[in-house]
Amino acid sequence: MNLKLYYRSPVMWNLVLYIFLSFVFLYFQYLFIETETILNRITLKDFILGHKLPLWNYVLTCGVILSNKKLFGKILFVTTILLTTIYTVDNILIDFSKFLLIILFIYIIIGYYLYQFYESDCNESYLNPGYSNNLLFDPNLKKIFVKVKNGKSITEGYLTNWSEDSCFIYLNGESDIGKGQVQLELSHLESIFKVNGKVVSTMKNGSGVGIRFENIESEKFDGLGWSHFYEIIEEMGFRPELLK
Repeated sequence: MNLKLYYRSPVMWNLVLYIFLSFVFLYFQYLFIETETILNRITLKDFILGHKLPLWNYVLTCGVILSNKKLFGKILFVTTILLTTIYTVDNILIDFSKFLLIILFIYIIIGYYLYQFYESDCNESYLNPGYSNNLLFDPNLKKIFVKVKNGKSITEGYLTNWSEDSCFIYLNGESDIGKGQVQLELSHLESIFKVNGKVVSTMKNGSGVGIRFENIESEKFDGLGWSHFYEIIEEMGFRPELLK
């Protein structure tokens, strides 16, 4: 997908932290098994030379996750858990340790839940435009029109995807919205809805932007806000795929 990201979610950074701790986990196992006395010199270089496969996997997985390659990110993250588990089980067979077994169990459980969070994060609307980059026609037959206000400039477009705290907008014509704070003004059912947000992703061809909302409930407008809009379209059964 030709999508440029300006924002990485806490879930992505938690996955990177988990992968780094996978490296630390294997390294301490190596020290525990190889160091018979305090005088033995076990260096990080020795560990890296003996664990090239998982280390390359860790680096590649971090890069893929942060670059928003969702399918490959999921596959590589599962591979990270499997490789770490295989190496750990091998170490347990060499030198059995109940403590190591418990840590491995906790490691797998945390990895499982992180995968679930990542699965949910990949479905965020600002990461999923709802149309392809080589589009020949407008992506939606039915349109919910939006005005994107960035300072004094106003760009018009319409929603192609949305969720409770973000949306993606197809823009009518070229735009220089950038990646700063914006205000959205939506027209639907003869009502105007307003919400403040931040541009967190853009199509590389400039055809659309992903907006993430912050502090939706605390926003004060004279009219209606995003929470009112989202509640209305949910009750009406509107879905992004039904507008195509």
